[in-house]
Amino acid sequence: MEELEENVTNQTVCKAACGIRRMLNDYVFVFWPAQVKTAIDNFEKCIVDVRNKIDHIINKAKNICTEPPGNKRRRRNNSSHDHRVAALEIIW
Repeated sequence: MEELEENVTNQTVCKAACGIRRMLNDYVFVFWPAQVKTAIDNFEKCIVDVRNKIDHIINKAKNICTEPPGNKRRRRNNSSHDHRVAALEIIW
């Protein structure tokens, strides 16, 4: 990049080379892709953890959720299996 900056007369090429050189020397820019990969890996791990604990989450939610009776449409079948299927549809 330095050679381009020094030897090319085209200003557009010189400015682009200078910008690329600065990015490659910038600690934050160079390690940003590694940080993104780490964040994605952590997100995927969290999703797998939720999928593995879905039965526990459903049971815990049943104990917490106390909705007042209302004019809600009733489900025909409200089994644990149905809760699990609905939860899995959301996270997949």
